[in-house]
Amino acid sequence: MTLLIIYLSFSFYPSQNIQAQNRLNDTLIINELIDIADSILANEPKSAKVLIDSAMVIAEKLDVEKYKIKILRRRVDAQYYLGRYSKTITDLFTLLTYYETLKDTVNIAIVYNDIGTTYTEMAELPLALEYLQKAIIVREEKGTTKERTTTLANIGLAYIYMEKYEDAHKYLNKALTIYEEINFLEGIATVNSNIGMAFNNESKYNKALLHFNISLKTYKKIDNLDGIANTLNNIGLLYYYWGNYKDAINYFEKSAKIRSKMGDSNGYLYAINNIAHVYKKQENYRKSLEYLEKSLSVANKENDKRIMTTIVEKTALVYSELGDYKNAYQYQLQYHDLYNDVVNTKKLEQIEELKIEFETEQKEAEITNLKEVTRIQNESLQQRQIIIFLLVGTLILLGLIVYFGITRYRLKTEQKGLKLEQQTLKLEQRLLRSQMNPHFIFNSLSVIQAYIFKGSAKEAAGYLSSFAKLMRHILENSQEEYISLSKEIETLEHYLRLQTIKNEGKINYSINIKDEIELENISVPPMLAQPFIENSIKHGLPGNGKINIFINYVLKNEFILLSIEDDGIGINKSGKNLSKQKENHNSLAISITKSRLQLLNKGGKKKFNFSTTDISEENPNKTGTRIEIEIPYLEEF
Repeated sequence: MTLLIIYLSFSFYPSQNIQAQNRLNDTLIINELIDIADSILANEPKSAKVLIDSAMVIAEKLDVEKYKIKILRRRVDAQYYLGRYSKTITDLFTLLTYYETLKDTVNIAIVYNDIGTTYTEMAELPLALEYLQKAIIVREEKGTTKERTTTLANIGLAYIYMEKYEDAHKYLNKALTIYEEINFLEGIATVNSNIGMAFNNESKYNKALLHFNISLKTYKKIDNLDGIANTLNNIGLLYYYWGNYKDAINYFEKSAKIRSKMGDSNGYLYAINNIAHVYKKQENYRKSLEYLEKSLSVANKENDKRIMTTIVEKTALVYSELGDYKNAYQYQLQYHDLYNDVVNTKKLEQIEELKIEFETEQKEAEITNLKEVTRIQNESLQQRQIIIFLLVGTLILLGLIVYFGITRYRLKTEQKGLKLEQQTLKLEQRLLRSQMNPHFIFNSLSVIQAYIFKGSAKEAAGYLSSFAKLMRHILENSQEEYISLSKEIETLEHYLRLQTIKNEGKINYSINIKDEIELENISVPPMLAQPFIENSIKHGLPGNGKINIFINYVLKNEFILLSIEDDGIGINKSGKNLSKQKENHNSLAISITKSRLQLLNKGGKKKFNFSTTDISEENPNKTGTRIEIEIPYLEEF
């Protein structure tokens, strides 16, 4: 009996330690996923939503309420950013039920306020007012002065949308008075702007201008560039309504200048499109075209086809007004192509979103089933008798066999799902300079999820750490025209390391830099090599074989010569294989790089050049592809 008790002691304690370690790793992964999601939420809400969903899957497995609520709050923000207001409302009511159970009046008031603002966006204005009024009642007892006043201002905004301007002014003026008493400048500026909007809708332009000017002055005090640019644009609209086109253009120009300084492309496009519209109204079509061309150039850089569609359509109309029907016809054709592309992209995105949501629900259901199996096993173990320890040990062994069997089945199921996901995932390219393939992002997330559901928390954490570093490099570098060669190589190292892990040792690579190259003093455009490396892996890797990739940087006169060479199947054979699958196939890497190099060549005296060579053409006994790019570089001291 003594030996048996010792055996069971060694069976239970290591298991408890491993469980505790796994829970700690899962907690770290959840926090890392949330941190990354927070950092990209404003610019990439779709990618942030995928990260948040992954965190929720782990939290469901842990079954810790505080983590699930924390993630649910983030999911509310992501859904709201994406304009999915119905789903936002569903999640908010889940939060409301939770806080009501705890009698947490502070958070109940926050949720009431958020429900009200979401219903305002949905144009469900009676419901919006109902929940905003509830928020006011709770905040009268528990909330701060600033919180109460924020809700008052939100009620005023809802009344503006309802076109009940008398009620709107009542609440907005009350909010303004309180903000002035507590000297909350941002609130003063925002409420004055909303009052101006109400007067504008009432066609009381002089009063609107008075409040817009107060708002502008206050925003300048706190150096709120977004508020300044927005208010300048609103004043420009007022002058446009008055028929004072000169002043309207002046204010739109000021707004555009600030938006450009902020790097806010959407705000900049909105302002210069307003200028183009005013010139068209004045029948100054040449000037209108000048600003439409500026607008189209920015939209092209952002690769925002929705905005490009609108601009191209307006350009066609202006050419038509000029009697230049040839150009009008060309832009009309371009408009139809862009419109069809936007419609098709939107449909693909909707399909992909549905697929991701379906797979997330499947995984959550699997976790629920596993939790139920575990609960039944625990109840059975609690009922065991002390005199049959050996039988208990046998049951534990059988339980482990069942557990690993279920895990193996889940892994096979997930691998099939991930294979399908890797074939179909495609995100819209947001910035041409970033060159980060959205498909690679989702593949990486899939690898992280695979590790998570395998229970490989250590591998998931390691992979996630490398992925987070790469994401941060990409987000930082995409803002710069040129970066140091050392940063470029560091980013490539992160990318290749992830590709090596993902392809399970099928990829070997080397990065060689000649001694005369000073990495810190030489700057190059970011991520020129990555699309070609991705192309080598995607199209050059033999079915069951390996591939070697050699990346070389050599100083050649006034250029850096970048050479990317692999020993894969070669571009000619790869092209033939692709042609069997799809006619008129164009390499995505080459297409993106051509567009990018064309833009870079416009602004400099030295030109970028690149060439593609199938190595078998030089030596029939060898296979592979060589890409060479001559890069004009900047030298800093």
